[in-house]
Amino acid sequence: MKKRFHSFGKYCNISFKSIVRGKEKISLGENCTIHDYALLDASNLIDKGIIIGNNTIIHSFTHIKSFDGKIEIGHNCTINSFCLMYGCEKGIKIGNGVRIATGASMVANSHVFDNPDIYISEQGVTSKGIIIEDDVWIASGVRIIDGVTVGKGSVIGANAVVTKDIPPYSIAVGVPAQVIRSRKV
Repeated sequence: MKKRFHSFGKYCNISFKSIVRGKEKISLGENCTIHDYALLDASNLIDKGIIIGNNTIIHSFTHIKSFDGKIEIGHNCTINSFCLMYGCEKGIKIGNGVRIATGASMVANSHVFDNPDIYISEQGVTSKGIIIEDDVWIASGVRIIDGVTVGKGSVIGANAVVTKDIPPYSIAVGVPAQVIRSRKV
């Protein structure tokens, strides 16, 4: 299995029940684990893909699709089950030591819908990218919208919808997510 990957670190454990497409555009660091039924898809038309750092775990039923963008996941990260990441044109960058709980999603694009006389499906999309800095905890059910940066050391509460940048060391909750306090004393 490892021969067709762009790079494949030592001691990686990829379930035979996982789905991997576009292996030649996927790089795995050392000691990565990809669980049953996880999907890694870099089968796009351009030369961008998925990079997963050392000691990172991708749990079951998580979908990570580059969609012509680059998805970078840092070292020592955990992406729990049923998460969704679509890189699209500008991509997703996740720092080191990030924890993402069950059912979180991030999609690095948005549909254009300015003209009510044209079908939304015909108006195209925009893509700004998503950045999750180091040591962030994203709780279950969180939605992160295109163009957002979540600052280092932040915590995003369960089921929040993050529509704007979150400063470093913040705790943010709600729909839309609002900073309720800082983790710094």
